[in-house]
Amino acid sequence: MPFHRSRRSLLPIFEDANAMKVDTIPIATAKDWVWVSTPVETSEKSEPATCATCQKSQSDLQTSLKCCARCQTTRYCSVACQKEYWKAHKLVCGKPINPHNAGLTDDKDLPSSLEKDVFILLIDCHRLRMEDEYTFKGDAATGSLYGGALNPLPHFRKFLDKAEKKEGILPEWWDMQKRTMCEKEAVFGTWANINHAVEKSDIVQHYKNPMAPMTLRALGEKIYGEGFM
Repeated sequence: MPFHRSRRSLLPIFEDANAMKVDTIPIATAKDWVWVSTPVETSEKSEPATCATCQKSQSDLQTSLKCCARCQTTRYCSVACQKEYWKAHKLVCGKPINPHNAGLTDDKDLPSSLEKDVFILLIDCHRLRMEDEYTFKGDAATGSLYGGALNPLPHFRKFLDKAEKKEGILPEWWDMQKRTMCEKEAVFGTWANINHAVEKSDIVQHYKNPMAPMTLRALGEKIYGEGFM
């Protein structure tokens, strides 16, 4: 039976009602990049959080991991690690996904080097596609969140299967290990999570650009071989 979707989102499967938030730790700013802001929420049910640069987990650190102040998704253990990763991360951090920003160019469908950013783009592409088909066509794909599935991961895997069969969409570094990492991000991610429904307005607000949904839809059309209408 199709789910009943509220205006904003669905209740995620992996929800931790006891997740703690720590007050923002102010850190000095520097030109052309965003410093860390709020410590990351942790959950016993989620994949252990790690620093995007050094890959150290929270258990390996004496201080809390912090989220990027702009996108609130990428995590760092220190200002030094964020500064090191910023040159790559700023391409997609809180900015629109368009052919001249975030690597979606005429020659490349996804960024060539930013692993987590590729994962997020794929997940958001899939989430928006499911939303569009439900909103405009009334279709609630079997096995998806919209079709009432308690575990939408198998359905997302079919989406990745399609992306892998399309030449030139995925970066050269994509392999089974990276695919597994993408699937984990899809289940445990803070923003890009297949257990949450997403609307066009959510995408616009997150990427801070009204053209972001159009670009994700174009990517989805390449992967599926057809538009949603």
